[in-house]
Amino acid sequence: MFAADGLLLGLGIEYASLTMKDEYESDNDGDGFDDEYTSKTSLSSFALSPFIKYYITSGQNAVFISSSYTFGSINGKNEWEWENTSGYDQDDDDKGEPYKTSRLEFGTGMAFFLTENIALEPSVNYAFNRYTQEQEFYIYNQNTMTGYYDDQDQVISTKAFYFKIAASLFL
Repeated sequence: MFAADGLLLGLGIEYASLTMKDEYESDNDGDGFDDEYTSKTSLSSFALSPFIKYYITSGQNAVFISSSYTFGSINGKNEWEWENTSGYDQDDDDKGEPYKTSRLEFGTGMAFFLTENIALEPSVNYAFNRYTQEQEFYIYNQNTMTGYYDDQDQVISTKAFYFKIAASLFL
């Protein structure tokens, strides 16, 4: 929605899904028969991204500056199975704690209008990213020789400089 001449306010919705599969056979136990190993890892993410973008027209095209704040989550699941010819078969399903994600992004670029309502927008961007996941840690006290498990947030922060090309539809 254009709030003023050249000032665009909006909400982006991001969804991603990734599945990786791995299979191999090998005689790991040396019995002359191949053992079979299979695994499947699935990741999915969902995020909302309110943004502001200001366009300065230049002929038929426009230069823009933009900023957005993205927040969401990443969920993962891992399944594996090992069929052992000389021993016990093993398998496991593990659904990890979700990651909470956030990103503050700044960018500038050019909008090349292909039609009155469709533009290609290459841009240069810089982002501050944060990923938080609750994990269980074992805390050991050497003085009392006792320990306990405690849930704590593991935080990963990154910065990124990148190029992006977007297609925009203006209604």
